[in-house]
Amino acid sequence: MGRLPFNSDRAKGADRPAAPQAGVLTVSQLAAIVGEAVESASPGRIAVAGEVSQPRESTHLYFTLKDASSGIQAVMFASTLRRASVRPEHGQQVIAHGKLSYFAPQGRVSLIVDRVEAVGRGALEQQLKELATELRALGWFDDDRKRPLPTLPRCVAVITSLSGAALQDVLDTSARRCSSVRMVVVGAKMQGSGSAEQVAVALRWCAQQQDQRSIDAVIITRGGGSLEDLWTFNDRTLAKAVLDCPIPVVAAIGHETDTTIIELVADVRAATPTQAAMRVTPDAEALHQQIGQSASRLRASVRRSLRDAAAWLRMVSERSVLAEPAALIAPNRDRLEQLRRDTARSMTASIQQRRSLIDRLAVQLDRHRPAALEATRRERLRSVSIALRRAHRAAIDRRRALLASHERELLAVGPRAVLSRGFTCTMHERGGLVRSASDVAVGDRVRTLTGDGGFDSTVRHTRSEPSLPKTARDKPTSEPDPPGLFDGG
Repeated sequence: MGRLPFNSDRAKGADRPAAPQAGVLTVSQLAAIVGEAVESASPGRIAVAGEVSQPRESTHLYFTLKDASSGIQAVMFASTLRRASVRPEHGQQVIAHGKLSYFAPQGRVSLIVDRVEAVGRGALEQQLKELATELRALGWFDDDRKRPLPTLPRCVAVITSLSGAALQDVLDTSARRCSSVRMVVVGAKMQGSGSAEQVAVALRWCAQQQDQRSIDAVIITRGGGSLEDLWTFNDRTLAKAVLDCPIPVVAAIGHETDTTIIELVADVRAATPTQAAMRVTPDAEALHQQIGQSASRLRASVRRSLRDAAAWLRMVSERSVLAEPAALIAPNRDRLEQLRRDTARSMTASIQQRRSLIDRLAVQLDRHRPAALEATRRERLRSVSIALRRAHRAAIDRRRALLASHERELLAVGPRAVLSRGFTCTMHERGGLVRSASDVAVGDRVRTLTGDGGFDSTVRHTRSEPSLPKTARDKPTSEPDPPGLFDGG
């Protein structure tokens, strides 16, 4: 299609002063011709493949898009740059989408870019999709084959770049949460040629050192990047190394929106390096609180046992004394002794059970915790054990004192105590108490017991006297005993 002749009435800037001579154009008129030619020749939105050269940012991003023989100026406005998923970098092969524009003040044709696509991204995404479909069919992504992370790891290996920010994030977070967990840093190239093989070699080294260094978990991490930057972690060989690793693996590659093959194969996926460290290391403060709660429950259980035992002792001590206390001394002594033994056995069994629990916990802690924390917990448990033994001894001492008090009370009201106060007790020769004068006859042999012994007598005379009133009976009398009532035999 032929080009139309130039019409100055249609040209931009035609309202400016006319050329001083016929056939001579002003700069503005020439710029209008060029701008109109660019706009009329451009097909609207275009996609241009080329290499990014010398990008510079000053509010907007300016760069040159070039190939082997040509170049064109390009610009991404700040609003477009903030939304861009791919940021042009020097030497990067891209496909720039946008439209041509002629900037008259500088006489420059520029490509106004509104989207940048890395060359080969579509092919990489298709390759990633096909690999993910294959490995999912093989069961590499199945949740039932993934292992849980250890609750109290002794040592964690971190595979990452030694110069990356991800390493410092992991070390800072783990030190803040639980400084007793040892961290072993295994440096590896995390991008570019040969990086996948280096990470796989690092994984195999961790597996070999698992027993010697007590490695309980492995973190593979790096910061974010483009699909090309993270392509190392979509390698099938590296995914197989993660699958075969005998140690639980946590993968934290890129940002939260990035997903790589090894993150799907790993036992746990973390969104960031910081989150990976939080998933692996325990919260030391929470562990201290848990130990404190266990100790409180143990003390409460011991107090309940002591209260129950004290209540039982009070109930026993408040029972009324029976008519013949002497007959109750032996059974009560036996019962108190049985209670003492039962309480001692109960306390011993309770202490042994708790010691067994403490020993099992100590073994687990010894397996998963360093010596410093283990010593702290043992010291606390030793203090609780001492308190239990002291409470045990105090309970036994109280029971012994109570038993001695009962014995003194029973002895105080017993027959021998009454006889020692000057009373006597007369019995038939054949046995049985003489309670009345009518219980004996003249000539009967009787035995009289005193506080310090006794004597035998023959009844020579009996007589009955009328009962005295209670007030009179209670009063002492100075009337001597009738002569001849008792005659020593």
